[in-house]
Amino acid sequence: YDCIRIYTEGENILVPIHAYPVMNQVEFPKWIDFGQCELGATRRKFFSLECNVPIQFEYELTIEKLHSDFSVSPMRGVVPANDAVKICIEFT
Repeated sequence: YDCIRIYTEGENILVPIHAYPVMNQVEFPKWIDFGQCELGATRRKFFSLECNVPIQFEYELTIEKLHSDFSVSPMRGVVPANDAVKICIEFT
């Protein structure tokens, strides 16, 4: 938070400025190929949420359509400043 001070003969004006940092643009995969998998076996694929700024960010994932053969974790958490968090997608 900051403000711009404008001084005029008639009055002084304070214009508040608010800025909200954003995390890197995240490219979620549109589809994931788990390859061939034995019946009952579990395959895992990982992708990262990365933050290249010196501020941590909270995140929460939402699954649009649940399916018992798939799971995603962690569903929510914090991406540390200048770091990354791995997201795991499992298929059983």
